Amino acid sequence: MKRAFTLAEVLIVLGIMGIVAALTMPSLIANHRKKIVTTRIQKFYTTINQAMDRAEVRHGQVKHWKYPTNAYTPDQVETWWNTYLGPEIKTLKTEKDRSYFYIYFMDGSKVNFFVHNTTAGAAVGSMPAFHIYFFPKASDNATSMGKTHFTFFFSPSTENFIKTYNNGWNGKRETLMTGTYGCAQNTNTKHYCTKLLEWHNWQIPDDYPHRF
Repeated sequence: MKRAFTLAEVLIVLGIMGIVAALTMPSLIANHRKKIVTTRIQKFYTTINQAMDRAEVRHGQVKHWKYPTNAYTPDQVETWWNTYLGPEIKTLKTEKDRSYFYIYFMDGSKVNFFVHNTTAGAAVGSMPAFHIYFFPKASDNATSMGKTHFTFFFSPSTENFIKTYNNGWNGKRETLMTGTYGCAQNTNTKHYCTKLLEWHNWQIPDDYPHRF
C-alpha cells in the first residue's frame, strides 16, 4: 500500500525549498544582471567601432570629419551623429537636454556622447575629444560610474576608433583599481572601470568593487 505524504511533511519540504530559494536567488539575480551589463557593453564597443569603419568608407578618415566646435552642445553633437554614425546603426530613438545628447539602442541600452574639454563651455576647436557614457540599462541615470554607466573615449586627432577610457593609465591592473580614475576610488570619476572589464575579457572579476 502506498503511503501518502502528510500535510506536515509537505509543509516541511516546501519550507526547505523556500530557504534554498532565498539563499540562491540573490546570487542568481546578481549574476544575471552582471551578464546583461557585460554583454551590452561588449556589444556596444563592437557595434560602434564597426559603424566607425563603415562611416569612414562613406565620409573618409575620421580626422577629416566635421566636428562640434564647443563643449556641452547637444545640438552640434546631434548633427554630428546624424551625419556620420546614425545612418550606420539601428536605434530606437534619440533625445537631448540642455547639455547632453542620448542615443537609445534596441537592446535596452543607451549612450551619451558629449564634447569634453577641461574648461566646460570653452571652444575646443575643430578636433575635440568625446567622453562617451554608456548605460547598459537605458532607464538608469548617471548615479554610479562603473555600475549604472561606463566611460569610453574618442579622440579623432589621434585615433580612428572609440576605445575604453585609459587616459593616464600606466598599463598596470592595480592602477585600473586604485589610480586617479580607478574603479575602486571613492570618487565620481571611475573612468577606468570600463578598461578593467576589457582587461578581463569583458567579464566582471571577483574583486570588482561594485555590486549589481
